[in-house]
Amino acid sequence: MTLGEFVKAMCRKMAGGKEEKRFFKEERECTLHGKYTPYELSFLGNKVKVESCPSCREREIEEWKGWYIEGISRVAESFIRQNVPERFWFASISSYYAPTPRMRTVKNRILEFIAKPEGKALLLTGNPGTGKSHIGYAIYKYFLVLHLISDPHLLSPQSLPVVTSALDLVRSVKGTWYGNGEGRFDSEEEALFYYSSAGILIIDEVGVQFETQAEKLILTEVINRRYNNLRPLVAISNLSLEELTPILGERVLDRFSEILRFDWQSWREKIYA
Repeated sequence: MTLGEFVKAMCRKMAGGKEEKRFFKEERECTLHGKYTPYELSFLGNKVKVESCPSCREREIEEWKGWYIEGISRVAESFIRQNVPERFWFASISSYYAPTPRMRTVKNRILEFIAKPEGKALLLTGNPGTGKSHIGYAIYKYFLVLHLISDPHLLSPQSLPVVTSALDLVRSVKGTWYGNGEGRFDSEEEALFYYSSAGILIIDEVGVQFETQAEKLILTEVINRRYNNLRPLVAISNLSLEELTPILGERVLDRFSEILRFDWQSWREKIYA
């Protein structure tokens, strides 16, 4: 399966419940299929009147829906290629292997967060190789497709999810300090607003040592803004909660509504000569 096929399948599945029909009052009759009621079909923000027999037009209607799915899939694939490492292109919540009760509990907590993320902040901590980044990129892709399905014309780009590493976030803010116009953002406030207002923010590699106290303050400022504005957040760290406390501080850690410990053994295969 290619990435494009994977994304299209994901889009089709998530768009399944986004179809609505508004039936008209009059009733008509088809010589092949008998009586039917015309209706207006709404699909992903687009509408079409189905006035002739729906059974006769079934293939045409499916092709019409497929055309919109194709467009959304292309946009989603472009975002994924740009923002997700190839190792995690096919990562999904359903493909996250959880053979033990402890792992299933963590997976269920993540599913609960995805179902209702508003105002919540999730911290994933624990050993390297336990699937935290897999989950993080899967969450990003889920909310990316969800946003594109709800807003296929990208009328609200500020609500798109954002995934980044803690160091890349800090560097993009610092890049505005030198005034040479080479950074991604024109001002520090523009950068902070971008990360603080994204539909959902996933920050990987939290706890990687920063060079200065100012760099730590950038990360805590983004976390605090999102907390105050009830914007969902997922932070991922290979450090334990005890190791993160002196880095972020208890006040910042208290912003997280739930902390999930990935405290099982690494899954990564190791080969020793």
